[in-house]
Amino acid sequence: MQYLHLLLVAIACKEIQNKNQQFLTDDGYEDDDDDNTVSIFFLFVFGFFLIIFSAALLWYNERREAITEYRLVNMRDICKLGDCNEINHQLNGELVHMQGQTTTDVIIEDTEFGITLSSCIKLKRHVEQLQFVRIEHKHKKSATTYTYELKWKPDMVCSAGYPSEYQNKPQLWIVKSQDQLNPDVRLGAFTLSQSLKQGCQNFQFLVPDDAQLQAAAKLCGKEFPHITINERDLYLQQHPYQKTVGDLRVCFEYVLCGNATVVSKQMNNTFIPFVIQDKWLSEKSVHPDEMDEDEGCCGDCCQKVAELAKAAEEPLKQIDWIREKQWSMKKVFLMELSKNAALTYKTRFLGYVLMVTGLLFMFYPVIWLFSLLPWIGQFTAALLFFIFLGVSMVISLPICLLIALVAWMRYHIIYTIINFFGLILVLYIVSMFAGGIYY
Repeated sequence: MQYLHLLLVAIACKEIQNKNQQFLTDDGYEDDDDDNTVSIFFLFVFGFFLIIFSAALLWYNERREAITEYRLVNMRDICKLGDCNEINHQLNGELVHMQGQTTTDVIIEDTEFGITLSSCIKLKRHVEQLQFVRIEHKHKKSATTYTYELKWKPDMVCSAGYPSEYQNKPQLWIVKSQDQLNPDVRLGAFTLSQSLKQGCQNFQFLVPDDAQLQAAAKLCGKEFPHITINERDLYLQQHPYQKTVGDLRVCFEYVLCGNATVVSKQMNNTFIPFVIQDKWLSEKSVHPDEMDEDEGCCGDCCQKVAELAKAAEEPLKQIDWIREKQWSMKKVFLMELSKNAALTYKTRFLGYVLMVTGLLFMFYPVIWLFSLLPWIGQFTAALLFFIFLGVSMVISLPICLLIALVAWMRYHIIYTIINFFGLILVLYIVSMFAGGIYY
């Protein structure tokens, strides 16, 4: 108790000293005290909601892992092997696996730049303009200042509030970005759906040549008299060898036909997404889909935070895959299971880090209190920071494991047993660590 009295007296003396200095120097420091108080309160509240979010994120991460793994295993068992070269109507409505070569007779063209491509699934034109971007610089004891930099931007930056010498030139954006999708791409006897064509992502960059230079000069040579090729980009410049606000940069990328593996729902001579319907979606199930039925927790704010975590961790709901390689059905599902597991481990680590950070923020008022001590305040605050960091890491680990344990108890009993023994081991290590510190 005596040490507490000494601490309070020391803090009071430090505050009196600070107030005297403020009175003798400048009244403006009162705003800094208010800012510090607001910052400490904000960090404490933010830390609380960060803990709520991390707990919800860990719970829904385990939920997504369990449901997605269950669905992938079951979909692998019911998936049928199909031949893309013949249409088997007995497979209509079934989840099928097919592989082969994509083909098309349609030629994709970008007439404005003289590009003609055969055996092409997608063609993209990317256009960026050199524009002024305002950079904000906030200062603790002076007004906010701004600087302006020239940067390539794919979207128009509004410069209405900029000084006159930093105005952008939207009138020079005479060429726009565009995406073209081949209307008729086939896999053997089947026509690929729009979603499967959109899923083709094996892009290659098109290197411009004299045909694109001539087309660009004809299209916009009046506004940009100096047009050059720089590796994969077309530069449309107003002045030679000089970057000027309003200059354009254009590049092209495309996806060609080739090897493909499709896992989707067969419907006559095409494919549609296979919507998964299982026990998780059944209203009479013991395990209903909580995405629609969970109740909020601890008020509206906590509920909104939990819903944010829930939205980020939705389980697999449909299958409509295309892989631009020839993979067996076993390998396709194995890769999806691996992706699901990798995402789970990454999210577990993220949830743990967020919980540690939230606890540390909630300890910050204590650190700030000790920083007011005269002479040794900064050293004590730094020491307490590392102490509370260690404490937060020790406390967060069993909490995260407990959340995972309860989630798997809800969704996957086998993993519950494994996590239960893991939790016992961690609690034993933590108790040994705490006992060693105590003694």
